[in-house]
Amino acid sequence: MDLGARGAVVFRRITLPLSSTAILSSLILCFLTSFDEFLIAFFLSGTQITLPLYIWGELRFPARLPEILALSSCVLFGSLTLVMLGELLRRQRQY
Repeated sequence: MDLGARGAVVFRRITLPLSSTAILSSLILCFLTSFDEFLIAFFLSGTQITLPLYIWGELRFPARLPEILALSSCVLFGSLTLVMLGELLRRQRQY
């Protein structure tokens, strides 16, 4: 801004690239923590059904078990992919 750039340009070219890894890692951490904290989601969900609560509720029906297992596998692989992507971005930014 000392050289005459506007606030939006400074944010887009300097602030956002410097903080992008922190923003991405916080998104990944929040996503993964939301699945880990089932009890908090169970007590605080209210009328909204979250994905962990849906999975837990469907486990009561044996006929739906293959669907829940497939959904859980997709969530597991998606979470693993996000963690690996975050680690790759961290290593790329480190060098």
